[in-house]
Amino acid sequence: MRPVEPGDRYSVDDVGISDHELVSADLNLHRPAPNTRRITYRNIKAVNPVKFTELIGAEKMYASPPADVDAFADELDAYVTRLMDSWTCWHLPELG
Repeated sequence: MRPVEPGDRYSVDDVGISDHELVSADLNLHRPAPNTRRITYRNIKAVNPVKFTELIGAEKMYASPPADVDAFADELDAYVTRLMDSWTCWHLPELG
């Protein structure tokens, strides 16, 4: 429990219906600013799924994929990211 400090305002009142008293306090507390974070997302609706599928299927990684699964995943990730960056723009969610 935090002790009463200078600047705190409080009162003790008899409410008349109990043998207990009502303690009211206006404490001089400071709350730190909340942590905020910025959220961005892609406008996925701008992507033509048929064209997207065609472009990925025509990519050389499908004709001669790397033998290593991790290398294939890295290539696919890089290619899809490039496509998405070129077709969509980044948006901030509307507030309010």
